[in-house]
Amino acid sequence: MDKLNSGQGTIQVNEIQIIKHKNRIPNLPEYTFFHAVRVITNNRQHADHFSSHYFNSDIPERLLSDIELRHVENVLERCHFKRATRITAALCLESYQDGLRRFRKPEQVWPFFSQHTDYIAEALNLMPNQSEHRYRQFETSQGIEVLSRFPTIPAQFVPRIMELALGENKTHRVSAQKLLETLPNIHLSAQEGLTSSKQEIRVTAIEWLARLNNPDSLPALNALLKKRNAK
Repeated sequence: MDKLNSGQGTIQVNEIQIIKHKNRIPNLPEYTFFHAVRVITNNRQHADHFSSHYFNSDIPERLLSDIELRHVENVLERCHFKRATRITAALCLESYQDGLRRFRKPEQVWPFFSQHTDYIAEALNLMPNQSEHRYRQFETSQGIEVLSRFPTIPAQFVPRIMELALGENKTHRVSAQKLLETLPNIHLSAQEGLTSSKQEIRVTAIEWLARLNNPDSLPALNALLKKRNAK
């Protein structure tokens, strides 16, 4: 425990075996998430990768129930990870990570991302991919899921989510619509799609309004129908 606490010196293979033997040390009350990360990295400095899959075997379940992403970020910084904040965001925004499954409570997720909204912007393609690795990127689907954990959608992302909800790309259409349905009077925004010059967007708006089933949208739908019949 002294080496784990101090952060000095690389932990050797035989020492890790001792630590993990019958889970005696990991089950000690004083063994924390900080210590678990030390073991995962062998106490090395400047690690640049941390996978959510460590949660499946290397980190005791009891350590995960009450921590949130800001805590993860803090521990990675204390363990001298490179780009600790981005690595923390990647747990929830990269497709091969399953951080959102591990951190099920909204309060475990949204406070971190409220302080780092640029990562959500990156996932929604509002800014270029900032990854140092060519084949890794933050995914739009993950960004939408992260936003669903917020008490309310940050205003700066509503226009982009509306684009996805009414856009011609079907991949994220339904999830974007469901996210926006948490907003008041969303039927008014959906109705704007009825005036689009593109037929697919008009059809998408009609289908969305039908699912919303708000009677206040009937005049707009009837107006579109009359316009089509007049042609």
